[in-house]
Amino acid sequence: MNYEEEKKLVKNALPKVIHTEKTGSQIIEYILDKYLEIPYINFAQFMKDQNLSEDDANKFLTSNGYKDFSQFQHKFSELIISLIPRIESVSCLSSTLTKSDIKNIFTSVADAEAYNMRNLLDSIEIDKFSSLIHDILNSPEVIIIGTRSSITLAQYASYMLNKIGINVKKITSADTSSFDNIQNFDRSSLVIAFGFKRYPKETIKLLNYFSRKNFKIISITDNSSSPLCNFSSYSIYIQAYSLAYTDSFVNGMVLINALALAIGKMDNKKVVKRLNDFEETARSLEYYF
Repeated sequence: MNYEEEKKLVKNALPKVIHTEKTGSQIIEYILDKYLEIPYINFAQFMKDQNLSEDDANKFLTSNGYKDFSQFQHKFSELIISLIPRIESVSCLSSTLTKSDIKNIFTSVADAEAYNMRNLLDSIEIDKFSSLIHDILNSPEVIIIGTRSSITLAQYASYMLNKIGINVKKITSADTSSFDNIQNFDRSSLVIAFGFKRYPKETIKLLNYFSRKNFKIISITDNSSSPLCNFSSYSIYIQAYSLAYTDSFVNGMVLINALALAIGKMDNKKVVKRLNDFEETARSLEYYF
């Protein structure tokens, strides 16, 4: 698919993200000309490129139902990824970067993560978070599942919970050995699964298997339409918006750290003893400089 064909594809799909009849032709043409660059620019660059006033730029966002530019970028990035093979999109981008380009990329990434964290603070369901703490503390062991990009969150969650004395096992692929090991798990163990758009089939296969074995499953995912919810006693939703083909782990890491701190506060004596034992071991084995 060449550039003109991709541009036509984007034009036909544009009504999915903006009201084309309410949006000025200048902005529409800009979006179509810059559709590969939209995920990488910031709001200031968006206005500067079109010589738009801040009032006009904000009018464009509000008339299309967006609270800010990051929210528009989020929706538009999802559209582009769904339409165009990633490798084609990447190959069309400029092979040179100016200092201004690099600064804009940093700003866009920071804005995207700030958007995620604002969403987390506004939307986290405290009752469900409290239930997760209770379920972890009352389970003989916790099984953490995360495949593909969510392996990063599974690894970190396993590390943090083990550090404070929680008995944790992790599964990061749906290979035969993983299914063999499930037979050895205590049926009263708690399963915590991470999974975000585009929801790896490996994770779904594992949850389907655990569900048929009657394990209690808690999913940490992005919205109620996530297939992980179908297997879960309850789900905790966190925003995981990222730019283009990158992945965001910020809200996942914040949730894991909050969980570890909350458990530490609930079970302070046990956690302090565990950490002191670790420090003694670290000194004797010279773990750190």
